[in-house]
Amino acid sequence: MEELFKILRQLKESGKTIVFITHKLNETMSLSDRITVIRKGKVVFRCDTFDTNEKELATQMVGRQVESIVSGKEEGNGPVILELDQVRLHKRAGRTVSLQVHGGEILGIAGVDGNGQQELEEMIVGNRKVDEGVITIDGISVNEMSVRARKAMGLGYIPSDRHKDAMVSDFTITENFLLGYQNDPRYSRKGIIDYKSLEEDAKKQVEEFEIKVAGVDQKIGQLSGGNQQKVILGREISHDPKLMLVAQPVRGLDIGAIERVHRTLLKLKEEGKAILLISAELSEVMNLSDRIAVLYEGELSAQFKAGAYTKEEIGLFMAGKSRRKWHMKWIHNKNTAEVGKSLAAIAVALLIGALFILLAGESPVTAYSSLIKGALGTPQSIANTVSKSIPLAFTGLAVALGSRCGMLNIGAEGQLHAGAMPL
Repeated sequence: MEELFKILRQLKESGKTIVFITHKLNETMSLSDRITVIRKGKVVFRCDTFDTNEKELATQMVGRQVESIVSGKEEGNGPVILELDQVRLHKRAGRTVSLQVHGGEILGIAGVDGNGQQELEEMIVGNRKVDEGVITIDGISVNEMSVRARKAMGLGYIPSDRHKDAMVSDFTITENFLLGYQNDPRYSRKGIIDYKSLEEDAKKQVEEFEIKVAGVDQKIGQLSGGNQQKVILGREISHDPKLMLVAQPVRGLDIGAIERVHRTLLKLKEEGKAILLISAELSEVMNLSDRIAVLYEGELSAQFKAGAYTKEEIGLFMAGKSRRKWHMKWIHNKNTAEVGKSLAAIAVALLIGALFILLAGESPVTAYSSLIKGALGTPQSIANTVSKSIPLAFTGLAVALGSRCGMLNIGAEGQLHAGAMPL
């Protein structure tokens, strides 16, 4: 987006007039000079950009004050509903994916689009074959099950592409309410669809979600993106799912619809449902999720417990840069530990030496002072110490390097002989 904005700013500087239509407040504030808000087909607000803020714009867009929806972060202590055990998302992925989603929690999947989110979504719902690993719902493998069978087990599904996988634009709202549940005994008896029951449930969800429609016989393609998503969400939760797979749920939605979708997800969580949230919107993942896993090139580059992360850390993992950063951090910690071990070993050796000196009837302080003075007390003694230690150090380094590379393994006795050679 930043590249697009850069081009638009250049066009503006060259004297072009730009009309930029968006429902994203940060884009509006970043790019525009003047803002017009249209609600229900009418202009309700106009101002210069520097005279307003995101909160005021949100209020004008929705017609009421909009609250920021943030989940109370907590570890899921319910039963494991969904589990992926060593599942390979695609052949290019170097490592498999393993994760669990518990009842009463939201596990957020963060990542830049195209890093395995689509494969993960399709494998869980049953639209893509699992070549390696096992996916279970309620402890039962669903690898060989159809989409219908998985939904019968309690899987609710909000796909990333609602037009392709969740609705038929030329069907009415009532008819779309049937999709995926054609064999539900509430709506189908001996192959005959009970349109009366279907219509009653559709009307109930339209009222529950405050969907703006002329009636349930209206074609869903005539609705706004937010209202379409509300129809799909209402359809899925009306069947009381135990697991919700929710992919890019607010893509293309205005701020009012986003608020409603988020409130619904948190309500489902409070009811004990397990929710897997896949989203490219990092703020959405951070605000709603109890735990976060990051996908990068088809692999889980990180998993974070509730609150044990920052936006910067997750962003680095999403970009693939943090692996090296965290790897170097691990190396640094390891090296620090090794230095600590070496210092501890020297201290123990000095203590043992002091013990033997005491047993011999001498003072350890006097003995160590004489040792230091003899090695470093005068310029000549320092030169003598250096000349003796350099060959020994280089021999030891050569042996260590060869051993590390696997070129030789001379054993303890061989190292003693090699160390004695310079002497």
